[in-house]
Amino acid sequence: MFAGSSGESRPTSRRLIPHVLGLLAGAAAISGAFAAVTAATARVPVETVGVVALTSALLTALVHRRLWPQSRWRVPEHWARFGPRISAFLFGAALGMGVLTAIGSAGLYTLLAWGLAADWSAVLVVFGCFAAARAATLLAVHWKGGWAGDALARVTATSERLVVGEALLLAAVGVLALGV
Repeated sequence: MFAGSSGESRPTSRRLIPHVLGLLAGAAAISGAFAAVTAATARVPVETVGVVALTSALLTALVHRRLWPQSRWRVPEHWARFGPRISAFLFGAALGMGVLTAIGSAGLYTLLAWGLAADWSAVLVVFGCFAAARAATLLAVHWKGGWAGDALARVTATSERLVVGEALLLAAVGVLALGV
């Protein structure tokens, strides 16, 4: 929809800026959702984060990414009726939340559990960094003159080689959170 592919026109700054703003808005929205949930209930114990991190480490090491629990949500085609800028913003917001689109790392499950255990201001900073990293990648591809779809293929190929390191990092987070 936004990033295009080799057969589509390259995204313009008129769509890029609203998309980046949407990424940041999505990060703020998910942080606000965590704040609302933890204010209405209670924060989950940090040990829960540890269990989720260890489970994520096993998932990363033993199960192919295509078999992970995923969101089946897709960008609604009717968003196009809002015009390119608003639809780019909405798509960015969906990506910025991190939970509506395909999950590329089991670490996101750990991050979501941590979002329910941590202070909302820390969650806002971390999810803001998550959105900023997505925005920086998109901006770099855009200004280099490439295609986000091509860049995604390269990132996916690289990430497949980092599975062991990712699993070890998640296991270390799990051990630290459990205080083992």
